[in-house]
Amino acid sequence: MPLPGGVTPSSIKTPLHNTALGGRLRWSCGSYVLDSLQLYMARYLALQGNLIMQISESQITEAQEKWQIQLRKGALELVILAALREKPVYGLALLRHLQCFPTTAITEGTLYPLLDRLRREELVSAEWIHEEENRPRKYYQLTSKGRQKLAALTLAWRQSVADIDALLVKSPDDMHSNPSR
Repeated sequence: MPLPGGVTPSSIKTPLHNTALGGRLRWSCGSYVLDSLQLYMARYLALQGNLIMQISESQITEAQEKWQIQLRKGALELVILAALREKPVYGLALLRHLQCFPTTAITEGTLYPLLDRLRREELVSAEWIHEEENRPRKYYQLTSKGRQKLAALTLAWRQSVADIDALLVKSPDDMHSNPSR
């Protein structure tokens, strides 16, 4: 029995997994997207032995990794500015420092273009410094504009963390009865 949209049990070759699209709960299966009615039918067929539905551990891990990558991308400007707040730092030292933390470990291919953008936006300055026997190194430091941006991003980050923590701890009923947290 074909599912709505022409999907047949034999055409479904990958496990189904949950995804939110357009505010409606949908399930994707390979290149197919099933809505609630189609999912109900797919479950019925699964019970009949025609379809196996499962979420593999590797799919969960892959989804977590994608989420962490997006989180890292969103916070990277804040991370770089924070790492430069104390003193000038040369690029490779900054990279090594960021790699000490699992959630901020990035590559040179990510760091140097970001530093260049921050320099063009006048949030950081860069200066080549020749130290004794070492070859010249490019040191980066925050500008006054960069310090202001760091302060604004820090406030926004802390508010986001507080909001998310509140959502993780409190139920929607608790939040409606006490909106001030």
